[in-house]
Amino acid sequence: LAALAINLPIPCGLFTPVFAVGAAIGRFLGEILHDLGAQDITPGGYALVGAASFTAGATGTVSTAVIVFELTNQLSYMLPVLLSVLIGHASARQVSLSIYESLARAKNLPNFPHITKQTSYSMPVTHVMHPVAPCIPRFVTREGVEAALLRADNSTLDPNYLFAIVDNLQDKFFLAS
Repeated sequence: LAALAINLPIPCGLFTPVFAVGAAIGRFLGEILHDLGAQDITPGGYALVGAASFTAGATGTVSTAVIVFELTNQLSYMLPVLLSVLIGHASARQVSLSIYESLARAKNLPNFPHITKQTSYSMPVTHVMHPVAPCIPRFVTREGVEAALLRADNSTLDPNYLFAIVDNLQDKFFLAS
């Protein structure tokens, strides 16, 4: 059902089929535990928690918990639903992208780049920061900017090199960079 809803070229929704699959998996687990001797559990609660967790993992949204609470009005399952949504979302992000991001990439739609692919996240702090940053005062002349450029010692022409904008060169009260 979910595969059909994803691949049809008509707007038929994705949330409900994924929610139903998660509810079926959770209900199945609840029924197995009930048959194994856990008589004090409710299989319907497992269906609710499974639906929320599976949907959060597939869609990559944490707001699934709020949708579950509004749909069912069962606030007694708040802690299990919230925990399962967080665990489902986190574990799915470790394995793959959300289904919406996967569909956007498969159809070559414009999307945001993945944040972990930034090169600055793999750089040590010593490659970004300098022990004494060159300072430019707030009110400066052309000669002052030239002097700051000469003090910078940026022989590699690093595009990430920053200058600190300070109040004055004596106090060096940081204003911007």
